[in-house]
Amino acid sequence: MKALFKQVDITPIVFMRVVYGCMAFGEIMGLFAFYHLYHNTFDADAFHFRYHSLDWVSPLPEPFMSIVFVIGLIGSIGIVFGKYFRLSCFITGSVMLYAFCAEQSLYLNHGYLMICMAFILMWFPMNRSFSLDVRKNPAKRYLTVPVYYQVILAFLMGIVYFFGGIAKLNPDWLRAQPLLMWMEYKRNLFLIGPLVKQDFVAWIMAYGGFLFDLSCPFLLAFRRTRKLGIALALSFHLVNVMIFNIGAFPWLSLGLSLMFFPPDLIPRFITWVSKRVKWVEKWTLNYNERYKDYGMAMPISSSRQSLMSFMFIALVSYNMLMPLRHHLYKGNVNWTEEGHKFAWRMMLRGKSGRGSFFVKDEQGKVIATVTGKKELTKRQRQRLWGHPDRVVQFAHYIGDKYEAEGYGKVAVYGQIKVRLNDHKYQTFIDPEVDLRQVEWKQFRSESYIMPFEFSPK
Repeated sequence: MKALFKQVDITPIVFMRVVYGCMAFGEIMGLFAFYHLYHNTFDADAFHFRYHSLDWVSPLPEPFMSIVFVIGLIGSIGIVFGKYFRLSCFITGSVMLYAFCAEQSLYLNHGYLMICMAFILMWFPMNRSFSLDVRKNPAKRYLTVPVYYQVILAFLMGIVYFFGGIAKLNPDWLRAQPLLMWMEYKRNLFLIGPLVKQDFVAWIMAYGGFLFDLSCPFLLAFRRTRKLGIALALSFHLVNVMIFNIGAFPWLSLGLSLMFFPPDLIPRFITWVSKRVKWVEKWTLNYNERYKDYGMAMPISSSRQSLMSFMFIALVSYNMLMPLRHHLYKGNVNWTEEGHKFAWRMMLRGKSGRGSFFVKDEQGKVIATVTGKKELTKRQRQRLWGHPDRVVQFAHYIGDKYEAEGYGKVAVYGQIKVRLNDHKYQTFIDPEVDLRQVEWKQFRSESYIMPFEFSPK
C-alpha cells in the first residue's frame, strides 16, 4: 500500500479532468439536444421505464427538465476549467444519474462509467493545478500528488477491459455472433462498407475483440508491453468509432488508458509540444512565471492515508464483485438479462422481439390487446420485448390504466417471442403468468422467464 502514496507529477490527473469534463459535456448535450428536445424522451406525461426501487424518479415538466440539463452542462464546463471543482463534479454526476434513472431504456455501459467517475473524481485534487480555482487562490496549487489517484483511474479502465473480455467468452461470441448479423447492416458505410460486410471481418473482430479486452490491461500495466497495449487500444477504439455509434466511450477509454503510463509522460509531451508550437511555449512560460512562488506536494497525514487505503479496497472490491453477480441467477444472462447491467457486458447480443399484452377481467375475458404502439416511443418498444423487468413494468402500467378506467380488477398476460442473435424466435415470457402479480426480488431467478434453447441457424 505504501507505493500508492508515492508523490508524482499532478499533470496526468489534470489531463484526465479535462478529458472527462469534455466527454461529460458531450454526453449531457446528447441527452438534452437529441433525446430530450428532438425525441421528447423525457416527456413528463409519458410512460417511462424505471429501475427497481427508483420508480419515484420522474422527468420534470418543461421548462424545468431543460433547466436541469443546462445546469449539468455548466457543471461539466466547471470540471474542464477546474472551477468549483467538487461542486461541478457533483452537479454533473447528479444530472447524468437523474437522466439515467428517469428512463431506464437509455442505459449504456459508458453512461454508468461516467456517472461513477463523477462521484469518484469529486474527491480527487484535480483542480489543484491548471485551473480557475488555482488562479483565484494560487496557494491551493499542488505540484505533486500521490500516485494513488492515477492508479485508481487506470484500475477503472482495466476493469472495463477485463470483464468486457470475460463476458465475450460465450458460445455465441465465439461463433462471431452478433457481429456477423451487425456487419450486414453496415454494408452502406462510407468507404469501408464493402469490406465490413465480408464474413471474415466479423470473425477477426470477434476473436480480436475478446483477446484485446483480456490482454490490454496487462499489456498496459508492464513497461515492456505498454506501447503495444496503447497501439492496440488506439486501433480497437478507432475501428469502433468508424463502424459503431458508441458515443464518448472510445475517447474516454483512450484517455484512461494513458493513466497506465508513467506520470511524466504527459508533462514530457507538453514540453515537446511547447518547443515546437510558439503559443504553447509562450503560455507555458507565462504560467510558470505566474506561479513560480506557489506549489507544493499534497500532504498526506497517517489518518488520511488509512482512509484512502480503505476507500481503495472498497472500490476494488465493488468493481471486482459487481460484474460477477449474474452467476447468482439461473440461465443465460444474455437471455434473461438478470445481472446484465453494471457488469461491462458490452455489445454481446442482438435482440429483437414481438408480442402483445392481453388484459383480462375477473371472469377471464380479454377486454383489450395492447402492443405498445400508442403508449411507447419507438426506442422504448425496441427495448421492451427482450427485457423481462420492462415487460413487467409495462404490464403493471397497462393494468393500472384499465382499472382506473373502471374495468375493475384486471390481469395482464403476455404473448412475447424474442430472438437472441441468430437463434430462432422463442417464447420469452410464460403466457400463463399474470404479470401484474410478479414482484421483483434481488438475486432471485424469475420463473416467468422461459428457458433459452440454443438453436443457431
